[in-house]
Amino acid sequence: MLKKINWQSTIVELLVVIVGVTIAFQLNNMKENGAKLDLEKKYVASLISDLESDIHNLDSLINSDEIRIKHIKRLYHYLAENTNMDSVDVVVPQLAYLSLFYPRNITYESMKTSGKLDLIQDLTIKNKIVELYEFTLVEKEEAEYYHRLLIDDYMIPLLMGNINYDGTFDRGILDKKFMNHVMSYIVTMVQKIAKYKLFRKNSASILKTLKEEYQ
Repeated sequence: MLKKINWQSTIVELLVVIVGVTIAFQLNNMKENGAKLDLEKKYVASLISDLESDIHNLDSLINSDEIRIKHIKRLYHYLAENTNMDSVDVVVPQLAYLSLFYPRNITYESMKTSGKLDLIQDLTIKNKIVELYEFTLVEKEEAEYYHRLLIDDYMIPLLMGNINYDGTFDRGILDKKFMNHVMSYIVTMVQKIAKYKLFRKNSASILKTLKEEYQ
């Protein structure tokens, strides 16, 4: 004889199982979302630290470069107008000095290689970060490359071949060709400073947004 099935009890038990599984699934999703949110905040905090460091270093570099370019422009004026310049032996060696900006992009590279960039849910912020490190940074490096090429290939060999034992320079190098090299130095230096200012501007914009959104 078949046992009569208590359908009401069975349905209740089935509903309990379904509700239990649903709750467990939701709790697991909440846990995963919480872990992602915590990881996102950690990466953002690290990005903020990187950007603050870069802005500080850029401020120092831009300031020193702008002071140097003023001296070099005075040297060019001296060469072009044949005016007096007592500090020529102090200024000329600055043509061999190279200052470069090395961004602290460890956090970005870590997020990119590990596929964690998607943790930043705000698409606008994420695109700005990618643009900064993939495009603005490349433009900065190109400007540095041509400035460095001029110094390495022209300025340093010329100066090293004409320096006196007392640190002064043979005035014979201060000719038309040298003046053209000085102008090239000014042009490449101005371009480099412009890219530094652009990188700083974009970094400051991202930093401001990150702090407003996450702090």
